[in-house]
Amino acid sequence: MSEKEEVKEIPIDKIRTPEGRKRDLADLHSMELSIKRRIEDGKRSLLQPIIVKRLENDTYELQIGYRRLTACKNIGLETIPCIFEETTPMEQLKENLLRKEYLPYEEGSLFKVAIVKGISTKDLALELANGSIDYVKNRLQISNLPSDIGLSIPRLSTLKGKTQDELKRTITSEKGRALLRIRDEKEQRKLADMITDKGLTTKELGKMITNANKMFASLDILEATHPELAEDLREFWLPLRYEKGSFEDMEEEISIRSGNPPRITQYLPVEDYPEEKIEEYAREKHGEVVEKVEYWRVYIVPRSPEEIRNKWSEE
Repeated sequence: MSEKEEVKEIPIDKIRTPEGRKRDLADLHSMELSIKRRIEDGKRSLLQPIIVKRLENDTYELQIGYRRLTACKNIGLETIPCIFEETTPMEQLKENLLRKEYLPYEEGSLFKVAIVKGISTKDLALELANGSIDYVKNRLQISNLPSDIGLSIPRLSTLKGKTQDELKRTITSEKGRALLRIRDEKEQRKLADMITDKGLTTKELGKMITNANKMFASLDILEATHPELAEDLREFWLPLRYEKGSFEDMEEEISIRSGNPPRITQYLPVEDYPEEKIEEYAREKHGEVVEKVEYWRVYIVPRSPEEIRNKWSEE
């Protein structure tokens, strides 16, 4: 076992903690009780030793484990289990980032490893991103994408000089984060292909995802009360989930077929709609002109499910 891996008991008063970092010391009581139980059972005080860096004069600097160190101090222990690490996790990360220019996905993956080693999001921002926590959080989000999608996201510097069409066909960091709103990896890949094949702006992608998510949620709710209807609707509407207006038309069909057809009332200015025009409008909308005051009041009769679907079949 190397010195880095070997666990040694070090006097607590020989360990100093770096200054200037905020520490979370909430709810240490449960940790203190756990440490006491381990000692009573004849076990080492900490299941997971703290990590320290050796300094001069037989002293050490804490790298990871401030809460564990504080809990051990609070219950009066004189020594604490430690692992030595001559290079700190932050130093290791900085060294990695200097070796090459990483893609956003790769950078986010490195940040994840650093967080597991005890580096906070705030410290990552201060040391590596000019204090921008948003930058770090964005990279961490991107690292949650499937690797094939994540690795296709280019560095921002490489986008300069690209045409609008090329940018629309590029999976940028913003589009990558938008894809995470669709949890299913198969759907994420489908949308990623649509970006590169057809070209989509971030705004267009966001609207498509919102439309699809609303459709998924509505069908899941309907499944509980009308499973057969939900199955029929899924078969027709889900292939259209990314088409503008498909969710609204599906909801209209649901209302009609579940026995709650919508009744729409419109108020149209008289000066814009003379009598012959308002009657023509009402016929087109399957509506009924009710009265004329300052406005025409028109009741719109819902379309039939067949009419709704025919519109999409024709398109």
